[in-house]
Amino acid sequence: MACNNLGQVYETQNRFEDAKQWFSKVIQINLEYASAHANLGITQNKMNMLEEATQCYLKALKLDSKHPLANYNLGNIYMNKNMQEEAKQCYMIALQTDPLFDLPNVNLGNIYLQNSMFEDAKKCYLQALKSKPDNEFAHYNLGLAYVYKNILEESKQQVVQALQINPQFEQAQHTLKQIEQIILNKKQK
Repeated sequence: MACNNLGQVYETQNRFEDAKQWFSKVIQINLEYASAHANLGITQNKMNMLEEATQCYLKALKLDSKHPLANYNLGNIYMNKNMQEEAKQCYMIALQTDPLFDLPNVNLGNIYLQNSMFEDAKKCYLQALKSKPDNEFAHYNLGLAYVYKNILEESKQQVVQALQINPQFEQAQHTLKQIEQIILNKKQK
């Protein structure tokens, strides 16, 4: 639908009010178009209208319970509210529908990592990298998982890869220094 496409163009240009207007127009034309509800939710989320975004994602999921973008973005809202089980379910549904969608794997891996489920986290990050090898967050978080397992050279390698993708990734810069210090301390013992 042309209005939906126009809304997406405005959204990528950070013209959120315009995007919101076009997505709303699509919904007026076709109340049953799940992607328009999901796209409106994404735009509202970027406008920090979180309750409205949540309602849009839920409406999209009522129309299409397996909609990957609606599930992924609703999962993110749940994560920000520290509702890990709900987020996990959303990410898993998004991945069932679109196994190559890298972002739900990264966030699902983060849930596992936060719960000390390192092998599950590692699997998620590796799957994300299989789908999108230049996902800096998958490399970085895989590096963190290796740190927790005390596999420091692998950890360093993953964080370095994250920095090769995005040299301005400050958290990765800081983590790399810490990993290098740990490695140095171990060699001096």
